[in-house]
Amino acid sequence: MNAFAEAFKNLCLHGAGIAWLPEASIRRELEDGRLQFAGGKEWWVDLKVVVYTEARLHQKNPSAAWRFFQEIAASQ
Repeated sequence: MNAFAEAFKNLCLHGAGIAWLPEASIRRELEDGRLQFAGGKEWWVDLKVVVYTEARLHQKNPSAAWRFFQEIAASQ
């Protein structure tokens, strides 16, 4: 999820077309009916995100971003 996804979401909300968007970023809009899926499940794409960092940078004081990624990975 990033600024581009938010920009494309806003364009869709204003009737300017369709876009592939992360489901997590449009969950609320799907639930309240402001957005809907185009096509069927054959249009869905699984996306795997891999994050790499230099381990020695996080051994003593992991950054908040790195902790976030670790929590997400642990919940999968």
